[in-house]
Amino acid sequence: MAHLDAPPRQVDALDVTITEGERTGQRAVLLNGLGMGFDAQVALNMTRAPVRLSGLARYGWAALVTLRELKLATVRVLVDGREFYHGKSALVAVMNGTRYGGGFQISPVSDVQDGEVNVLASGPLGPFRLLLLMLAVLRGVHLGREGVHHTPGRWITVRWDEPTPLHLDGDLHGSVREVQVRVLPGAVTLLHHQ
Repeated sequence: MAHLDAPPRQVDALDVTITEGERTGQRAVLLNGLGMGFDAQVALNMTRAPVRLSGLARYGWAALVTLRELKLATVRVLVDGREFYHGKSALVAVMNGTRYGGGFQISPVSDVQDGEVNVLASGPLGPFRLLLLMLAVLRGVHLGREGVHHTPGRWITVRWDEPTPLHLDGDLHGSVREVQVRVLPGAVTLLHHQ
């Protein structure tokens, strides 16, 4: 019960709208973040994994299948009304928190109280370079590497040239062509945070 004696903490949230895709018009409020492309495709492939596999083995199977099937699409990412990235990409993540997918430190510099999200986009990475990027993301040492684009912002639009898998806080939400994200500063009150 001592944990409940801690002062309340205000944290940011993300207001996400699917503006073009299987669930056009759907809105969601997230605490952690979203991913499009490779990481969402891995989550989708985990549903196809052999039943006998669980945990890390299941994830590894899905990641290898996704690498083998990898197709790069062209994405245009606007951050606060300015073009941040335009080109071929394997994945885009918009993060309030630092981790997803069971420990991947996709956005190690995120701060849930700074009133901004962090946007990451890969460049046109092939399967081998994407595998190396995954290993770097596990340790949170990928920012600043070639093929990794990163910036903070408050209002994000991500538009793909073809339908691309999407996850919101880890839950699959079909394929999309465009999503819009805006920060809701201090929108959530946490009674306790370790």
